[in-house]
Amino acid sequence: MTVSSALKAAGRLDYVLDLTPHGALHACLIRARGPHSLVTVDRAALRALPDVVAVLDATDDPGRPFSTNPYAVRQDTSVFAREARFAGDVVGAVVARTREAARAAARRPVEERSLPAVLSVEQALAEGAPPAHRGFHDNRFFMLEIGMTADELEEHFAASEHVFDDTYRCDAAAHTFLEPAAAIASWDAGGGCRIVANAQLPYLNLQLVASILGLAPERIDYISPAIGGSFGGKEEFLLDAAAALCSRAVGGRPVVLATDRAETTAGGRTRHAMRVRVRTGCGASGELTARLIEATTECGPYAGHSPSVVANGLSLALTLYPAPAVRGVAECVALNRVPPGPYRGYGGPQLLFAVESQLDEIARTLALDPFDLRAGNALKRGDADPTHGWPVSFDLAACLRTARRRFPRDRPGAEATGARRRRGWGVAALANISGLTGVLESPDSATVKCTVADGRLRVTTACPDVGQGLHRVLARVCAAELGLPERLIDIDCDPRLADIGAAASRGCFLTANAALEAVRELRARISERVPMATVPQRLDAALDGLSATSTFSAPDNALVAGVQLAHVAVDRATGQVIPLRLVSIHDAGRLLDPARARDQVRGGVIEGLGLALGRPLRFDAAGAVVASSLHAQGLPQADWPVSIDAVFIDVPHPTGRLGAKGLGEAPAMGVAAAVANAIRDATGARLCTAPFTPDRVLDAILAVEESELV
Repeated sequence: MTVSSALKAAGRLDYVLDLTPHGALHACLIRARGPHSLVTVDRAALRALPDVVAVLDATDDPGRPFSTNPYAVRQDTSVFAREARFAGDVVGAVVARTREAARAAARRPVEERSLPAVLSVEQALAEGAPPAHRGFHDNRFFMLEIGMTADELEEHFAASEHVFDDTYRCDAAAHTFLEPAAAIASWDAGGGCRIVANAQLPYLNLQLVASILGLAPERIDYISPAIGGSFGGKEEFLLDAAAALCSRAVGGRPVVLATDRAETTAGGRTRHAMRVRVRTGCGASGELTARLIEATTECGPYAGHSPSVVANGLSLALTLYPAPAVRGVAECVALNRVPPGPYRGYGGPQLLFAVESQLDEIARTLALDPFDLRAGNALKRGDADPTHGWPVSFDLAACLRTARRRFPRDRPGAEATGARRRRGWGVAALANISGLTGVLESPDSATVKCTVADGRLRVTTACPDVGQGLHRVLARVCAAELGLPERLIDIDCDPRLADIGAAASRGCFLTANAALEAVRELRARISERVPMATVPQRLDAALDGLSATSTFSAPDNALVAGVQLAHVAVDRATGQVIPLRLVSIHDAGRLLDPARARDQVRGGVIEGLGLALGRPLRFDAAGAVVASSLHAQGLPQADWPVSIDAVFIDVPHPTGRLGAKGLGEAPAMGVAAAVANAIRDATGARLCTAPFTPDRVLDAILAVEESELV
């Protein structure tokens, strides 16, 4: 059925652990403690502990290396590793009668023979550095170059009237979704496996787990119930395969494998830490003449999504303001630290923080209007996307005009000279994709099946609802096409239908268009049997069994544009930044559910504020995450006096009959840059490292004050 907020509020919506079978055993993962080591698990000693039923280690791994990224550059990961490559790497599992017994056994130290480790980019790239993964030839395991050669671009910089060269950094961050990752697995007598998991992309997980286990996908009954948040964090946290191996080790009995908050944060996946250099040449009036963007991504010892993340972020950064001469370089550097994974925005927030911060500084240095500077250089509607060559449908100019009208011209900056708390405004533009195509080499598609059953319409998709309201949108689209009330429509999740629309804001562009095409085909079949005028009342029993299936393939990446304004107060004595107002303006095509769209904007802006004003993940001398609680992440506070305005520009996208594009990730894209520019407006201090913790803000303010005294 359609996911209901009322069911959530009443506590009657089933999540993974709500489906735990009676008498199930419990599993806990055994994790390494050192950054790089060869691990030996004392199976006999652990097996002798009270209530322990089975112990697994690297000898139980199926021996089929894999990647959690369907567009991977290498298959380099195991379910249970013999060579642990970061503090927290999974080297085995314990199955016990109780969760407490499994956790107690799994937390016992294992024997680790240390190997050389690299814990920083400088160490990893130093001459003679040991490999973070002994299967890598080089710790710089991926590089992407777009545009001109370095020598060609240098000629354009030499001819530029002004050249700005700045480096920005975004630290690693936790996903901080509320429902921990979990999976339940069991086997039947015929060798078939049943898995219940809160995987964000169940279609891909089904294919991957089947490959790891050596089974045909149809031998696995894969169930994806409601998901309590993900933000990309449940794309790579592969518990389903481990749970299946644990169940097989105990004769197929049901086994529950659940993580806790500390384990999810310290041993799961993080947002990519990045260092971004932006070198920009321009004329006195701000017209861009040359641009170099170099992004270095701190990765873990497994490639995973890292190459795709940095490629996507670089593509967006080069697309937003296409200079006549450009060069983009992205590289991934392997470290012996917890691997990063997909995160809301997929590299966009990090790259756009750098680009939009520097644009603000260019406008201030050259005394230019920040809106005119952006509008004069931005990609225009109808232009060709410089990375792929597709015509662009977004209207960034309209977003900028709307933002200008809401931007206070007579803002006071400091409320009074010398005041302790000063206010400032900042602006940042953004771009996002609705389908991973082109530079990521992934021609995305979605498949939806519509079936009449028991007088109702069943709409089947591979996408679970992760709180973004996709199931509600699918019900609304199908109801409108057939003239049915939404209460007659059920949404089912079947991972056997190809679709990755639950990631990267693709649901409204891919899955909803597939649903529309399927229900239109079904409508034609219905009209052959009964007059369509009778359908709004009910679906006649004679129609039961009628079905239609359709696949929608992305013809382009359906670019989304937006502009965000931030109003903040900065305490000059403590460095605390208090967000007061965020205005988030988007061209996301036609809105299919305006109320849910506004909610998506609010949620995305709040997450963007967390990335801007939270706390970075900290690592100890062994590269392990410390302070892994939710409190330690410095999440946005309920008592922040921030108001959030969602504004939409209605420009239907021409490819896809619905005219809709993705929205979910876009509102998180430009917040960090807008807040940084607002801090600069209030204090004169330029923050080049995110998040903007009080100590960093205070140091930047003191540096400005000291420079003024010289």
